[in-house]
Parts: sequence; C-alpha cells; structure tokens
Amino acid sequence: QTATPPAPPAMLGASHELLQAHLAGDKACAAELAVRFGDTDLHADLSASSTPTDLVRAFFSAVDTSTPVGEERLVLLIKHACTLIDVGRAFSPRQAKACITFLAGELDAFSPRCVADVAMAILNDHRESVRAEAEAKSHELLPKCLALLACADSVAYVDAAGRHVVSCPEFQDLLVEKLCQPNWPRHALLPMMNTLRELPLTNPQLLLVINKALGGAAELELQALPALVYQLLLLAGRGCKLEVLSGLATHFEALEQRSRKAQPSDALDGDDDEDESGADAIHADDDEEQMGLGSQIRRADDAAADPETLAAVQNTVILNIDLALRQDHGLGSTLLRMLKTHALQLSSFSLSLLLLLARQPRFEDEALAWLTTAVRSAYNEAAWSFGSQWLPHALRP
Repeated sequence: QTATPPAPPAMLGASHELLQAHLAGDKACAAELAVRFGDTDLHADLSASSTPTDLVRAFFSAVDTSTPVGEERLVLLIKHACTLIDVGRAFSPRQAKACITFLAGELDAFSPRCVADVAMAILNDHRESVRAEAEAKSHELLPKCLALLACADSVAYVDAAGRHVVSCPEFQDLLVEKLCQPNWPRHALLPMMNTLRELPLTNPQLLLVINKALGGAAELELQALPALVYQLLLLAGRGCKLEVLSGLATHFEALEQRSRKAQPSDALDGDDDEDESGADAIHADDDEEQMGLGSQIRRADDAAADPETLAAVQNTVILNIDLALRQDHGLGSTLLRMLKTHALQLSSFSLSLLLLLARQPRFEDEALAWLTTAVRSAYNEAAWSFGSQWLPHALRP
C-alpha cells in the first residue's frame, strides 16, 4: 500500500497566498490573509520561507500601520525578523541586508513608542546575537531608531525592571552602554564600529567606544587592523584624539616587541653564556605577561611575529594616518604635544608618525627640531653606554 505524503502546513500555504496577493497588488486579500497569522505563526513562517524578505514586505503592505493593532503586529514581525537575521537562519546574507535596508525605511511610519520597543528588543538580544557570525545584524537599525527618537520629548521603554520614561540623550547613553557591555568577538568588532560611528556620540560615549575598540585590537587579525584604524581616525575627528593616537602607538609598539622576541636566538650576542640567555628568556616571558595581552594575542602570533607582514600592515596604517593629518590639523597638534611631553615613546611606528608630521608645512619646523634633538640624544647616550660593561645588556630589547 502506497503511503500518502503528508500535507503541507496550513501556514506555509497561507504565506504563499499572501505573497501571491502582494505581488498581484490585491491589498484587500493580503490584509485578510495577514490576520490569520499569530505570534508563533509569524516566526515559523519566516523560518521556513525561502524568500523571507519578500514575506516581510508582503506583511508590511497588508497590515495597516495607522492603527495601534496593526502597528503592534508589525513591531512583532520586526522582532522575529531581527532574531532570525542575528542568528543567521532563514535569511541569506543578501536577503538579510535587503531586509535591514527595507525595515530602516519603514520605521519612519512608526510611533516613538514602537520605535523604542524595537530598539530595546535589539539591545536585549545583543549579548547573544553579537557572538553569531552573520554579515548583517539587527544593530544596524539602531542609528535610524535613535534618529527618529531624537525628535521626541521623551522616550518610554520597558525592560526587566519595568517601564521607564527618559530623555533621548539618556536613552542614547543606555543604548551605547548596552552595545559596549558584552565582549565583542573579532568578527563583530568592525561591524559594531560601523554602527556606533553613525551615532551622535558625546565625549564620554566616544571615549567608551574608542577604549572598547582599542581593547579588541589585540584579538584582531593583522590584515584587519587598517580597517579598524580607519574607523578610529574617523572617530578621532570628533574628539579623544590623544586616546586614539596613544592607543595605536601602544598597540604597534607591543607588536614590534613581540616581533623582535620571535627572532632566532642566534641574533643575540654570542658572548652571553647560557645562564644569561636563560635569565633573558625569563625576563622576556615576564614582560609579555605584564603587557596584558594574554591569550588574545596568541591568535595572530605567527603573523605578528613576521616582520614583513607587520611592516606591510604598518605602512597601510601610516597612509591612513597621513590622510587624516592632512584633513585634521588638530590631530597633528595632538601628536606634536605627545612628543613634547614624552607621552609617545620612540619606535619605528612613532618615528614614522613624526616624519609624516614633518611633511606638513604647519608642523615642519617643530617636528624636525624635535627629531634632530632625539637623534642627537640617542647617539650621545649610545656613546656613553659603550664605556659601561653592564649598560648595553640592560638596554638590549
């Protein structure tokens, strides 16, 4: 006896009919079909659909946003779509990006209360969604949500502690804090920076974002560093220039130090005995622990230890900084002030920055004078150390 194939779920048939009515322009039929979908049905149908973005568009065309009930249903739809996009299910990368773009355009029709509801739903799921690898994420909607809420006198939202009514700046503080709260995996660092850069950040918020990005730089692959530096330089145009430049200099000094330590042991002086070599190795291990890089650095150890790879990445970064110096004279003034106050230690990276500064007519005289003084001092100290038996070994990197 031949088994009868199971009938397809009713909702899958309803979603197909809704899509057909949407494509045919039959709004009355589409509205009638959209009423059949409940909360669970919306999530299930989006998960099972081969064209979830088209289904989202069909729902928006079928539901009347001018009524509170219709607005609530569409907010529910947005929440389900954002959840599926964040976990990388149902939506292909291309469909996810198209859906995010579509939803950003449709948010204009929502009331501030519903916009805040959508933003809070995204923030509440952010701790889990930031771990998933997906090319498009729901947090890309947050700049649009905040722009729409900026016109409101107050923002009402609901969280686990209850209902709150705050001003838009206070809501932005909450938004930035929640975005920066969880650990950002390295695949999420650049997308998060893209989203946060679109927000009108205040100085405290800007400092929080910059410190978060610099903290994740050690975990980032070397080839991705120029993109991160570009994002940081754009943020430095708004403020916190000192923090950006000092953070970048510290990071590249650490990379250079690791690269030198990874060189073959025969590069060391042959006059050192085994005890001295063993002591140096212990001190080197202690220095690496004091740098606080830990396991975050180990992911890119091989690439960072390669001087050629590090030099290529460093050159790209310096080109980005050169462009930023030409456009933002405040960045050059901050860099010169760091040199004068010895807040920037001399290294191949900081020396490159100084030479870039010397190319700017506005800073040429001061930069060259400081560079000349630094070179003379280095030669004088080197000549003085030649007469000491212990100083050359103590100063060896």
